[in-house]
Amino acid sequence: MKNKGAWIPIGVAIGVAISAATKDPVWIAVGVALGAGLGFSRPQFGKKDGPFKSYYRSGQLKEKGTYKDGELEGLSELYYKNGQLSEKGTYKDGEPHGPFEGYYKNGHLEWRGTYNMGEECGEWIEDGETVTYDPCPPDLEGEN
Repeated sequence: MKNKGAWIPIGVAIGVAISAATKDPVWIAVGVALGAGLGFSRPQFGKKDGPFKSYYRSGQLKEKGTYKDGELEGLSELYYKNGQLSEKGTYKDGEPHGPFEGYYKNGHLEWRGTYNMGEECGEWIEDGETVTYDPCPPDLEGEN
């Protein structure tokens, strides 16, 4: 997963609020940075656990997914700054596992395939071409 950019804080105020949806404490950091806005995240004590969302400084959704015992688990989605879906796929124990798709900023499919614990398997579509990797295990066959 790509991690682009970083805040260069000039001043930061940190507070705690209670999430209306989950009743969990949620850290809220309000930064005065070069073009920064609000950042919202779940508490970072110990291992990450549960659903999360992150946002661009503009407030546009950047990423959403779920952590289980500190590892990505289940469906995860990444978005471009324009709101278009960039990538979606499933994780198991922190590894890509199952169907994945990647899109261009204009929404057209860039690639599609299946992962088996972080390794490509089966048939993939990459820039309009079919690429074949070792077969996927039976429980992942037909995922794409």
